[in-house]
Order: sequence, then C-alpha cells, then structure tokens
Amino acid sequence: MSPSKKKDVALACYAMVSSFFAMMHNPKFRGPNFEWENFADMMSEHCKVQIFIYVKRCDAEVESYAAECGREIAVGLVSKLG
Repeated sequence: MSPSKKKDVALACYAMVSSFFAMMHNPKFRGPNFEWENFADMMSEHCKVQIFIYVKRCDAEVESYAAECGREIAVGLVSKLG
C-alpha cells in the first residue's frame, strides 16, 4: 500500500474513532452492555467494515490496515481516560 493511501486510511480511522469516542461519553448513547474495555475491539471492526466509504479501491490489505489503525487509535484514547 502506498504511503498516501496509508495516510488516507489513518485519517479516516481517526475521524471514525474520535467521533465514536466523543459520542460514547454521553450515557444516553451507550447501551447497557457498553464497556470501555471493549471499545478498541468495537472500533477495530467498525473501521474495517466502514473504510470503503472513505477510501477508494479497498481490498483486504486496506481493511486490515484500517482495523489496525482503529484499534491503535481507540487504545490511545481510552488510555487517556484515567
């Protein structure tokens, strides 16, 4: 994957994960089973299945990288919670 496409994937993942992170701070948007410990797994899967909306010509490599980026971003954000 080209460096340019990696940057596009990472940027899209930052947008997806940060918007969910902000939204989940409002208890009204969290389900009864929501736990911050599961947030990274949730975001990894979300980025993997939604990346095709943001990046052209998605393939398995792009989806895998999006899942990796989503997890890494989510872990970083959750670690700041305290």
